[in-house]
Amino acid sequence: MITWNVELSALKMFTTYTRLLDLLRSGALPEDGLTLFRVGQMLYALGPDATEQSQLAVIRMTGGGIVDSLPEERHSEALSRALTASLSVFEASVKIPEGWHKFNHGSIVTFQSDAKNVGENVRLLLDRRPDGSNHSYIFGVDTENKDWSELIPDFDLFRRAIASYPKALLFHRRRRRENGGLRNVFDLGDNMPNSIAGGWSYDSWLDRLTQHQRRFVIETPASQSIRLRGAPGTGKTIALILKLLQTAYISIKNKRPVRLAYITPNKAVAEQAENIIRSLDEQGILDGLCEDVTIDVTTLHALAARHLRLDLDGITPLSLDADEGMRLQFELVDSVLNSYQKSGWLAKRMRCSELFQKQMGYNLSSIERRAFVYEIMNEFGAILDAYGAGSFDEKASKYLKEKRPSWSMQLNKDGDRQVVIDLYRIYKKELSDMGTISNDQLVADFLGHLDQFRWSNLRKRDGYDVIFVDELHFFNKQDRSAFHLLTRKQEEPPVVIMAYDPKQSTRDLFLPSLDGEEGNSALWRETKLGRIERMDLTDVFRYTPEILRLVSYIDALYPASLLGSDWAPHASFSRLEPGPLPTISEHADDLSLYNQIFNKAERLAHQQRRGSDVAILSLSHDLFHSYLRAGAKKDSYLPITSRDEIVSIQHAGKRFVFSMPEYVAGLQFKTVFVIGCNRQDAAAVGTHPDARRRFASLAYLAISRAEKVVELHYSLERGGPAELFHNAIEQEILRLI
Repeated sequence: MITWNVELSALKMFTTYTRLLDLLRSGALPEDGLTLFRVGQMLYALGPDATEQSQLAVIRMTGGGIVDSLPEERHSEALSRALTASLSVFEASVKIPEGWHKFNHGSIVTFQSDAKNVGENVRLLLDRRPDGSNHSYIFGVDTENKDWSELIPDFDLFRRAIASYPKALLFHRRRRRENGGLRNVFDLGDNMPNSIAGGWSYDSWLDRLTQHQRRFVIETPASQSIRLRGAPGTGKTIALILKLLQTAYISIKNKRPVRLAYITPNKAVAEQAENIIRSLDEQGILDGLCEDVTIDVTTLHALAARHLRLDLDGITPLSLDADEGMRLQFELVDSVLNSYQKSGWLAKRMRCSELFQKQMGYNLSSIERRAFVYEIMNEFGAILDAYGAGSFDEKASKYLKEKRPSWSMQLNKDGDRQVVIDLYRIYKKELSDMGTISNDQLVADFLGHLDQFRWSNLRKRDGYDVIFVDELHFFNKQDRSAFHLLTRKQEEPPVVIMAYDPKQSTRDLFLPSLDGEEGNSALWRETKLGRIERMDLTDVFRYTPEILRLVSYIDALYPASLLGSDWAPHASFSRLEPGPLPTISEHADDLSLYNQIFNKAERLAHQQRRGSDVAILSLSHDLFHSYLRAGAKKDSYLPITSRDEIVSIQHAGKRFVFSMPEYVAGLQFKTVFVIGCNRQDAAAVGTHPDARRRFASLAYLAISRAEKVVELHYSLERGGPAELFHNAIEQEILRLI
């Protein structure tokens, strides 16, 4: 979608303005339903799907533009050519006709203004990369056959047009709401989280809240910390955003300045949340139109970088939200293990338990070895990294002495732990030598900054009155300890409002450090937020009752008695109409599964309005990488290997989505094919008896991405169906076909 911005200095030129409107409404643009209006001296023509990310076609009409350089009877054709040339910047299928006698020089293009100027030196001037941006700019008319060096755009006008665009967009949305025409303003497809706004305004949403949502959003004041728990599809994110806006609007009404933060685990989720906020907010808070109210939509790592004033100088954080980062960590830990076995292991071997000795001796290519590497990775991320600030020796001492929860890796002797410490030390050095830092190092430095006298002085100015945290289950113990330090008033209990579902975390980031309810209580005490009220959402809006039964079946497998009440089964029911029973199917081997399921997904994607209504999600990293390398079907799907890539779904066309569950968390698809539902892949996630919880979280997350149809697939080559699904078949929650 191209959003056109047409600059017109004087509306007194009514005939030109009228012709402009006629031209725009006659089909010169690829969209209907345009809104046209002025902001200062700018005339904007915005289509129904205009967003903050839209590319803008800026056209200079006066002051050396079309209006005062050509006779009135030639304005319309010149403007039509200007629009076509601008569109050619954004659409490969649109070309400037050869008959316009186009000439290029760098980013500047000139062409004849209209058919009547043959023999005249009247050419329109287009900058395809104005001011280094991705917009376009018709910046004038050349009537003197000037040299290229003289064709210099007036960027002041262009910058004013771009700067005024947020106000134009806000006005555009208000007008469309009044006319009942706003729907999916940020349309990246109905599978995107922002589409849950449903085209409704803030007030309309308040009228549609369920009883539990209403209690959270409206009836409970934002005066103490709250934790909002709910299964996938219960509306946690929309409820949190409505609570954020309600808090802001109350402050505006009471004329009380307020600083609010909306913190997410990664940049992609932050951008989605910002889009939803903009689509609902009628006050223009994010655009700075409310002087005394600030909403900062960000990530914890972005906050850390901002406060520390980081110039990373070529040092790159290791992201585990992307497939590349996960593979790098796996390969690095595997390499560290190999090196250690040839050096330090011989001296430590006899001090270790028999189980640990056996695990260290696994064949390098075996499933058991892969599971052991994942256990070490989890030990690094969920426990050692979470210790936060402090010297390495302090971390090691704490790790060696601390009581271990029963869910963690089995390390039965002190020698086992000492070897893990050795491996961790080598791993950290390898990261440093590669010019890479882990996010836990960044947060540890940030915590040190927040504990300094300087931050105490700045806290009242730069801290937040209320902090909203989405997807809390993706933050580890160290991350969670930062929130209370970011509040503005040190002398008052912090107010942090959090949405979470621990079962959606495919890594052990949200597990308590002690067993049972004692551990669950300790997890929340460690946040230092004081009293926290818990609320639960129960109504599911994003998948059928049949899919909910399967999700609930997996939900009930988590040992709540071991992990605490936050892990107790959700009491949920679906608001959608009934659909088909989820199925599970057998394939002889990986190749036959690939051919059958990818072909089926391709056919189905071509039958849908959008290919992105269909997804294949893999529970197996190994299978995911193997199929990504296969070239036969690569043109039929859009690979998503990172949460930062989900915005590319808007360009999927008729291609289906191929990904892993954690990279598409928050998205919804009409049909989902879940592959990797194998016994072998379930065993590969870890060596501990409770490691099946991680595989269950992958399945839980994948299945809950389906709105209407979900199919599970396994291969005999990988040991047949995972044990996780056996009882579901017997209970007729899954149909074996």
